[in-house]
Amino acid sequence: MDTGGPQLTQSVTRAYAHTPPKGGGWHDLEEHLRAVAQLAAAKAGKFGGEDLAYLAGMIHDVGKYNPAFQKRLKDTHAGRVAERVEHAVYGALLALELGSPAAAPIVLGHHTGLPSRAQLQNALADPAAVEAWAAFRSLVPPSTAVAATKRRGLRIETRLEMFLRMVFSALVDADYLDTEAHFDRLKADARRNGERPGVAELWPTLERDQERFAGKTGVVNEVRREVYEYAVEAARIGTRGVYRMAVPTGGGKTRSSVTFALKHADEHGMDRVIVAVPFTSITDQTAAVYRLIFGAEAVLEHHSAVQARVTEPNKLATQNWDAPLVVTTTVQLLESLLSNRPSKCRKLHNITDSVIILDEVQALPVHLLDTITDVLDELVRRYGCTVVLSTATQPPIRWARDDVVDIVPRSVSEGHFARLKRVEYDLPDSPWSWDRVAAEIDAHDSAMVVVNTRADALALLFQTSFQLSANATSRNEPSLPAGKQAQLSDAEKTDPSSTTA
Repeated sequence: MDTGGPQLTQSVTRAYAHTPPKGGGWHDLEEHLRAVAQLAAAKAGKFGGEDLAYLAGMIHDVGKYNPAFQKRLKDTHAGRVAERVEHAVYGALLALELGSPAAAPIVLGHHTGLPSRAQLQNALADPAAVEAWAAFRSLVPPSTAVAATKRRGLRIETRLEMFLRMVFSALVDADYLDTEAHFDRLKADARRNGERPGVAELWPTLERDQERFAGKTGVVNEVRREVYEYAVEAARIGTRGVYRMAVPTGGGKTRSSVTFALKHADEHGMDRVIVAVPFTSITDQTAAVYRLIFGAEAVLEHHSAVQARVTEPNKLATQNWDAPLVVTTTVQLLESLLSNRPSKCRKLHNITDSVIILDEVQALPVHLLDTITDVLDELVRRYGCTVVLSTATQPPIRWARDDVVDIVPRSVSEGHFARLKRVEYDLPDSPWSWDRVAAEIDAHDSAMVVVNTRADALALLFQTSFQLSANATSRNEPSLPAGKQAQLSDAEKTDPSSTTA
């Protein structure tokens, strides 16, 4: 008798989801379906998607009952060449049979990504898939279909796209986690053991840390204290919604925005705070400030340039943002909200019930503002989020709602800008050549030139003493030659040029 792997005939419905890990056993398919269904439903319960998530979890891998797929598993385990066998489309076909077409795109795309309407229609109408499904449909245990449909109260949002994306996210995360637990117990344990404080624990920590600023004098400290107090009060009395924080440079925007967010999350029992900034350099700075206050274990920094502090729990948490305080880039956030890829969408369900701080909001791409504000407004209206628009230079964002609340009253904010004003703008009547720019620099003891592109910064390099740009070093100031650092520290004659990024 061959005991090297699963056996499947028309009369035997024992089947497997995955091959054994080293030293382990086969992953029972029915157990996998039930585990994913339960976990997906738990994750989708926050936004009322638990019934659809449960159904999708119960049927997402029924295509693996196909004898051809079971043979693929057996061949793979035996080290033989294994033919690729599609499985997701059969779960989508079963979704139609069960009267739940909303589950079809979620199931079809759980490996390859949410399909377009045309892709979904083509997949479901494929004659080969329909024929294969008819041939092994009887191998699916009746209990699977019964369990999938036992929750009849399927709640389908009128704004269907975001709702399906949220359920898709819950399914993908649940599927990945259960599969990970089968193949890599150490990784699953690392994910569980990387315990972090809850968001409710961070607000008292920030309150205690704020005490060290008591009694500090001077205009800057007065403004920072006022901004902090307004942030606390706005968070205490405000409902979930869209807020604006306009604070001048030096006014404590980084600290006070997270003050509002944590106090607001504490007041409303929300799950996490997500801080999205446009540039990785600012992300580094922001995350560093928060780590000093809350400790490294409380802060998840997620962007393409993160290299240090990449512990195994942190690396795993970037996959689904399972952390109380996430510091990321605007790109990462928008990709999660707008992408169709499973790896990008996996964290989407954890964005619900969060306070989202959009720092330097003026840097949002203008041509995408309508799309961005529409998506964020959907998160606020239907998924329990609060959005904070934070910047020192607010742009005229065309928001889909007219009830944006100023955290710092506008009249007070204008006073703060006046008190901390340090720059006078003089707009020339005609464009300047690089020679003219160099001459103007030479006329002053210290000057900084900000240009739009690295190419412009390099062009100016030939006219000035030295240049600061991410193109030259990955961490500008700390990587300057020692002499240049001394120049900056001693306020000697200094002529740096830099890009706006």
